[in-house]
Parts: sequence; structure tokens; C-alpha cells
Amino acid sequence: MRSVITKIVSRKVLTIIILIVLASIIYVLINYAPSVPGDVNLSDEKYREAYDNCVSFLLNDSGWDVKRFDFSEVSIESMPDIYRSCYTIDGSQYYFRSDTEYWLITIGDRTRGHDYAPLVVNSRNNEVVGFLLIT
Repeated sequence: MRSVITKIVSRKVLTIIILIVLASIIYVLINYAPSVPGDVNLSDEKYREAYDNCVSFLLNDSGWDVKRFDFSEVSIESMPDIYRSCYTIDGSQYYFRSDTEYWLITIGDRTRGHDYAPLVVNSRNNEVVGFLLIT
């Protein structure tokens, strides 16, 4: 009888320990995992400043129809190597410097037509340098 009780208690304790470990892993993944496209941690200061600059850029430029943008939809990724330049607001091209890393910050829902903005940001100073055309 005693061994049956010990086995039941041991299983319950083991189950509780496993649940605590899983909860801890989930907490760490949610709060401390590196940002990846589609899962941006805007509490990270470098991303927050870049995001704020993007929002300011969009709101202060009359060429963007931001009324339909979902500003909570944000992705940040390193600028893909296939791009060598982007467009500026005045229509000229900005050519990327080889000694600088750029981020592609997309604000808005890419699945809903043109309700998003793919912006290019200099990762050193968080300055918005231009945008990619939406086709």
C-alpha cells in the first residue's frame, strides 16, 4: 500500500516539476528570444527608436495613405542582399553603402493589398533612408 502511495505522489510531483520547467521555458522564449521577422520586441531600444522613426516618417509624408495601416503589425529583418538601393520620397534612388547594415522594417499587414510600408532603415543611426516599391 505504501509503495502505491509513493508512486502516486512521485508522479504528481514529477508532473508539477515538468509543468514548472515548461512554463519557465515559455516565459524565457516570449520575453528574451531574439527578434525575428513578424515577432518584433519593440521594448528593445534599438528597434523601438527605428520603429518610432518609421512611424514619424509615414505620418509626416503626405504620399502615404496610413489610415488603413495596422501599426501593430511590424516586422524587422536585415535587408536582403538582392536589394542594392531603395527609393527616397523625392523619387531618387538611395544606394546602400557596403560598410553599413540596413534593416527592412515593414509596418502594416502585407496580406491586405497595399496597406503596408516596406521601409529601409540605417541600423547605425536608425534613420529612415527610403522605401521599397510595392508591386
